[in-house]
Amino acid sequence: MGQDLSSSGGLTAAWNDNLSHSALAADERTAEVYTASGSFDQRFSLTRDLALLAGGTAALETCPRYDDLDRVSAGAHAELRKKFGLGPLAPVLSLDLGAGGAAFRDSYRDGWSADVTAGLAKRVNDAWRVAVKADWSRQEARQTVYDCENRGLSAETSWDVTDRWQVALGVGREWGQQEASASWNAWSYRYYGGAGPAVANYYGQVPYTYSNTFGPGWVAYRVTGHADLGWLSLAPALGPDTALPLRYEAVEVYAGAGTRYISHQLSLSLLHRF
Repeated sequence: MGQDLSSSGGLTAAWNDNLSHSALAADERTAEVYTASGSFDQRFSLTRDLALLAGGTAALETCPRYDDLDRVSAGAHAELRKKFGLGPLAPVLSLDLGAGGAAFRDSYRDGWSADVTAGLAKRVNDAWRVAVKADWSRQEARQTVYDCENRGLSAETSWDVTDRWQVALGVGREWGQQEASASWNAWSYRYYGGAGPAVANYYGQVPYTYSNTFGPGWVAYRVTGHADLGWLSLAPALGPDTALPLRYEAVEVYAGAGTRYISHQLSLSLLHRF
């Protein structure tokens, strides 16, 4: 049984519009989030075509404008990879189980998470690679409104333009629960019937709590529905073990009684494999 140890680290700066996940444009809050992270994996070759990866991650994330979102997190995972055939073009099936915990400056968000991901990836030729994934995740927090459970499907294709440049494009959909936020004026208008009885009935049933994360008197609440995701990344290699990916991601969430919000993120990361 062969085994290898690898580790990596990264620094990310992300610009987020509608970080508050607000349905009303006037409530949308824009902010930068900075992350430092590290991970390691121990690889065990069980057979010629089957490998086990076990490892851990840790991250420190800070949002200077809304510091309630500052957090430290850590987790562990185990992944089985099965390769069907020989050579770089053989498809690879994977199953990943993970669990972790996070501590926020706003302690009501503290909690643990678990996730399961199944994926199938194949390199079509020397330049193109395609991958599809199905996943399930669960997040439990100290306060119910921050509890979320989701199922998702996604697909991604990547193109090695040159030895140093890679482009990737992906789409996905998640079904389940999302956290959203609203100012008191926007929340009370819907909650007390200003937008109609159907909307008032919906807002009267969702879990919510008063939160000052995005401003005095704001409300955090949990919606159930689906989210459509899309992303595009450009990743130049700065060396054999270092990359500088630039990534754009858009998320559109649809929930009950016409609740809908859109958020965008643009991030730049410096990643290094040790």
